[in-house]
Amino acid sequence: EVSQIKKEHDSLDNEARKYDDEIKIIKEIIATKLRKLDSLNRQLEQLITQAGGHELNPDELKLLDVQHDILELDAKIKEAQENWLKLQNSVVSLSEKRVQQLNDINYSRKKLLLVEQKAIKIETRLEEVL
Repeated sequence: EVSQIKKEHDSLDNEARKYDDEIKIIKEIIATKLRKLDSLNRQLEQLITQAGGHELNPDELKLLDVQHDILELDAKIKEAQENWLKLQNSVVSLSEKRVQQLNDINYSRKKLLLVEQKAIKIETRLEEVL
């Protein structure tokens, strides 16, 4: 009978060890899940802080993203407009320079024509004299 009780005791002891091992595994799983929960809670707090201190539903988050995108596009449009104005000013400046150069060329041609006419008159007089 003592051996029978000892067998039962050993069997119950083995069963108790199995349960202890299972409890340890479950405790580790719970600890892992708690760490993950803490991490997610910290991320949620950061998102709430970024959203101005209150929780937003998905539509409100989408709206904030769209508003942010609009602000970025407005900045890009403003920059593009400034660049366009600079280019327009450059075109106007170059056009004015071109007009001035054409005027200078025309003036030089007229002067050359006058000089050529004077040279012809002088040649004609020289020929008459000779």
